[in-house]
Amino acid sequence: MAQSKERLRRPVAAVTRSVVALAVVLSGVLVMWMLIASRTEAARVDPDGASMVVVPVYQVERMGVQRPWQGYGRAEALQQARVPARVASVVEAVPEGIEAGVAVKAGQLLAVLDSDDFERQGDAERQEIARLDSELDRLVIEGDRLADRLRLLDEDLAIAQRQEDRLRDLSERNAANVADVERAERDRLMVARERLASQEGLEGLPSRRAGLEAARESARARLALAELSVERSRLVSPIDGVVSMHDLEVGESVTPGQVMAEVVDVSRIEVPVRLPASSRGTFSLGDEAVVVAASDASRRWVGRIARINPTDDGATRTLTAYVMVEQQGADASAATTLTPGLFVSVEVPGLRTEGDLVIPRRAVRAGRVFVVEDGGLVSRAVSVRYTLKEVLAGLPFAEWVVLGEESGLSEGELVVSESTALLRDGVRVETRAVEALAGVEP
Repeated sequence: MAQSKERLRRPVAAVTRSVVALAVVLSGVLVMWMLIASRTEAARVDPDGASMVVVPVYQVERMGVQRPWQGYGRAEALQQARVPARVASVVEAVPEGIEAGVAVKAGQLLAVLDSDDFERQGDAERQEIARLDSELDRLVIEGDRLADRLRLLDEDLAIAQRQEDRLRDLSERNAANVADVERAERDRLMVARERLASQEGLEGLPSRRAGLEAARESARARLALAELSVERSRLVSPIDGVVSMHDLEVGESVTPGQVMAEVVDVSRIEVPVRLPASSRGTFSLGDEAVVVAASDASRRWVGRIARINPTDDGATRTLTAYVMVEQQGADASAATTLTPGLFVSVEVPGLRTEGDLVIPRRAVRAGRVFVVEDGGLVSRAVSVRYTLKEVLAGLPFAEWVVLGEESGLSEGELVVSESTALLRDGVRVETRAVEALAGVEP
């Protein structure tokens, strides 16, 4: 019985698989038929000229154009100042509200460092200077006394000399004994020795004075350094600007040279921009330049050429021009402000030339254009010197190309303004002047 049921099940399964396979095939055929029925017929161009193709054409003209030069650079603040710690100390206080992004004025206090040690050192040096001044005053008095003493000793020495001479004269006449002469001589020598000591003391005063004055100057230098250290304990902004970095916390130990804050002046921004070396001479100092944020083309600023590097970079064949953007009273947080560090592109207009061959950029495809000759198309190779992004002659084209003279086009010839892959040499065409496209978006 089981074997009989199994034999019945097998033909049913085979029939089911066949039905499913047939349904899949029919579905595929139906889908293919629908795709064919709904397809868009591709445009065809008859190379034998059996049909006419309508093409928009532009008559080649010579125009006066101004070649733009474009380069890239990074905005830099013309004035920015780092505020370092100039003494080894500890942060004692930070004024309320001083932090990154806050506008400050030149001389505004940013932080106060502990200056007690410097003040005590200053007090000690003042006392030392007072002591040395007192020593110098005493030298003056001592010098006066020694001078008076020398005058008195000179008189005593003269008297002793006369007494000795008189006794010697008496001794030679046997009116005085030898002991009296020797006593007079000894008295004269004692006065002479005393006078010599006083003379040496008086002559030594200048060197003693010089030593005391040198010590006083050294103490004054130490005092000035201590007072300067007290002054340096007050960190202030050296310029008007905005705090871009603030790394100050109360109780923090600082060392000389450690940068504690940075202030940036955004009122004058400079952009060093690299331009092709061939652009030299086509612009000059004071010319306008347009600065555009690389991340957002809607952010634009107008600056002027402030400096031009006189040396070209041989490796990159570029020169460096410096564009200055003035933005007095600018808010550093506003999107309209050119901020330091922003990567930008810079457009510098060159000299205006006359008589250049100019055609729409869309007319050029793979380095060739189609020219209408005797009702048919002829392709020609062209050499593009550069591209212009502006509307010329009131025509609806945002981009144009300036051709080299070797391109083989002549003024007045008709070129197809919208070159496509469907166009071929020899195709018979009906032309429509590009002016008829006025008002149509390019």
